[in-house]
Amino acid sequence: MKNVFLLLLVSLFAIVSCSKFEEKEDVYSIEGKWAYESREDKVWEVVKFLPNGVFYFSNQREDLNIENENQDGRYSIVGNHIVGTYKLNGALMNLDATIIEITDYELTLKSNDTGLYVTYHKVIDEISVDCDERYTPNYSQLLNHKITGYFAHNPLMVNVNSQTGEITGELYGITMIDVITEKGIAVVIVSVKGIKDYTQYFGKTKADVDKEYSPEYGTKNDDIFYINGALVRYIGFSYNEKGEVYVVQVIVQDDASMSDMEIKEYLEGKYYLYEKGCEENYWTYMDSPNRSTATAGIVWNTRIEENEGMKIITYLKLD
Repeated sequence: MKNVFLLLLVSLFAIVSCSKFEEKEDVYSIEGKWAYESREDKVWEVVKFLPNGVFYFSNQREDLNIENENQDGRYSIVGNHIVGTYKLNGALMNLDATIIEITDYELTLKSNDTGLYVTYHKVIDEISVDCDERYTPNYSQLLNHKITGYFAHNPLMVNVNSQTGEITGELYGITMIDVITEKGIAVVIVSVKGIKDYTQYFGKTKADVDKEYSPEYGTKNDDIFYINGALVRYIGFSYNEKGEVYVVQVIVQDDASMSDMEIKEYLEGKYYLYEKGCEENYWTYMDSPNRSTATAGIVWNTRIEENEGMKIITYLKLD
């Protein structure tokens, strides 16, 4: 288990305007919250240091489906060395790291145990948005330096306007966006809730879909994109004779972050229930209260045996 947390053991410490450290006996303030995310390694870490010598961290390994939080974390700083102890899954662990460089927004640490270097970024805000919701944080109140751009770590989950910083929720889960300044990169942690309205894909071409679902963020097999997120396992698109999307199927994770009933309640709050199309563990909705004016049908099917072990939300374009 220890190997899972090699990156985590390096995490620590808050902000001071300072450049590279020499061997010193100065005492530095380390308050604040820092974050690290690697899409390539599927690793996520957040560390928070309090001024009273207490620290908290959490991490996630997507490929191993592991989430952890520490207990009773204590730390102290001597020069540029950080030492401490914490409990993880009941075991007492040691913290031993060296601050290599620290700025207003970035912190580079070296684990004295593994020799691994990791750069963390200052967390300036944490927000929650619904899928398809648009929101722009008040960046001018969060930062003291000129902003030069914005970048989403996972564009499938969150889309961010590179010029304005406007955030749009795309897929259930947690990710970060970079706020790029003239003095370094800060981050905003974004939690996305709910389920995207996939009826907006109706009429799009295969080229449109392929462009949006880049292989960088999910493997592709013909017209199926394997997302493997907190809620969505994969998404399939079907095209009519004109080459336009008319069916979207969203396969839900067996251990999804939303329960079957929560998904049902969410869909009922977004669409209109079509009672004639409902059975036990099978619910049908429309985008209009009347069938004659409806342009989309949505089916939430949890009858696992009939779907070869899959739970599926199907979006169907109606004529």
